[in-house]
Amino acid sequence: MRIEDVFIDTFNILKDNFIVLFISFIILCFLSTISFGILSPFLIAGFIMMYKKAYEGKIITIDMLFAYKNKFLPLLGLVILMLISIGIGTMLLIIPGLILSAMWLVAIPAMANEELSISEAIGASKKYINEIGFPRVFAIIIIIFILYMIIGFTFKTGNFFISSLFSFINIYVYGIIGVLYSKALQYET
Repeated sequence: MRIEDVFIDTFNILKDNFIVLFISFIILCFLSTISFGILSPFLIAGFIMMYKKAYEGKIITIDMLFAYKNKFLPLLGLVILMLISIGIGTMLLIIPGLILSAMWLVAIPAMANEELSISEAIGASKKYINEIGFPRVFAIIIIIFILYMIIGFTFKTGNFFISSLFSFINIYVYGIIGVLYSKALQYET
């Protein structure tokens, strides 16, 4: 797997399905905001899996955003664990947080797509990332991190435009996760 293929495949999926993904992302942001983030895990799982389905050549629809509401509590628990662990890792000189981010990158779609507990989803993510190649995935995480840092340091924070720009970058970032998960599943077969 080449790093540039992940970015190109993600861009092509976004380009080919822009209206559906854009509307779905607006709904995700709105529902996440009014729920103070509580609904985010299953909505993000649905959004990531939309990219997976598109990668597989399937037609995606807005209702797919809600496909994993039955996994609300497990996904919420997984996300809370990930946020705490990655947050602590990031406070320890940034690199440990980036390493955890890379290792656990596909834990959310793994839990959504497979019948896994929190620890099994984290284990599956580590396995998938190692199969793809940790250095490649870590490089993708570094590229995303640098992109976020450039935007954050270039523009004033607290600005509505910048906040919106950060949000819309996530349309692409969630897509990268979906494409990586799809590529990892190809290694399984």
